Amino acid sequence: MKKKTKKLLLLAAVLAILIGGYFALDLLPEDTGEEENIIEETVEVTEFTTEDVAFYCYKNPDYEVGFYCEESGYVHYRDEAFPANEEVIEAQLEVIGNLVAFQKIDSTDKAEYGLDSSELTVAVTLKDGTERTFFLGDKALFEEGYYLLDVENNAIYLIDTELYEQLTCSWSSLVQQEDKVLVSGEQILDVTVETAGVQTMHIFYEEAKEHPWQLTTPEGTFDGDSDAVLEAISGFNSYSLLSTLEYNCDDFTTYGLEEPVTIVTVRYTEEESTDVKTLLFEFGSVDPETDVSYVRINGSSYVYGMSEYYAEKISVFDAEELKYVP
Repeated sequence: MKKKTKKLLLLAAVLAILIGGYFALDLLPEDTGEEENIIEETVEVTEFTTEDVAFYCYKNPDYEVGFYCEESGYVHYRDEAFPANEEVIEAQLEVIGNLVAFQKIDSTDKAEYGLDSSELTVAVTLKDGTERTFFLGDKALFEEGYYLLDVENNAIYLIDTELYEQLTCSWSSLVQQEDKVLVSGEQILDVTVETAGVQTMHIFYEEAKEHPWQLTTPEGTFDGDSDAVLEAISGFNSYSLLSTLEYNCDDFTTYGLEEPVTIVTVRYTEEESTDVKTLLFEFGSVDPETDVSYVRINGSSYVYGMSEYYAEKISVFDAEELKYVP
């Protein structure tokens, strides 16, 4: 009986220690480490619509840009002729106008969060005269986000990566490209390739021929394989432009386009029309670091970058692969 009593007393003592320890731990301050300055709450930093904005500008490590938001469209603050890509601008304004922080930082030490010398800033002026300015600082170490300084309210937040992604897009994405002309094989009458001023390939269609697609090269004229030719010229219906390098170029020598290396001329007709139209590609230099070809289309003032894949697809044709083989 005495042994059982001793065991019960021992268990009671251990239980009392455990319970006491539990409550003692509960009373200790939490060890938050680097998180000690963070207030866990969601905060709406901005709340305005695209229609509320009169002007916005931003600066990142690569360029600085700004647009007046007018009824007629978005006007570049330094160049009224700038062909603004409205889709990209509206996406940026959508993000700027709906900034939500998932953490507020209880600190005003800008240097600690990379906000004392920010390389990415954005400023917005609303139509009612309200001004909002933001600096984007360091990327958070353990979160998918960046520190943001709300200048007017002297508040620091942690926001997601969307603002950073929107405001570090390439400059060329802000430029509205020209309407791209795409031509299918059924529309094409002929394709002529000139290299260094010499015609190197002429692909043309003659309905009366047994093999209507014909090829003329420096070696002569040959019957073409219809399937192979249609596959080869399908690139004119699917080519892509990688970037806009200039929209008002007046010195094409920079890109090797004053005297193009290769000129590709496509003559075609549109549906339900017999009018013959021309699609002209002029290829200049190739960037040795990126293998991007400089190209001008239909003699415009735009200079585009085109990937090596698409450039070769619409300018290089192997006669041996296109010839008809009985």
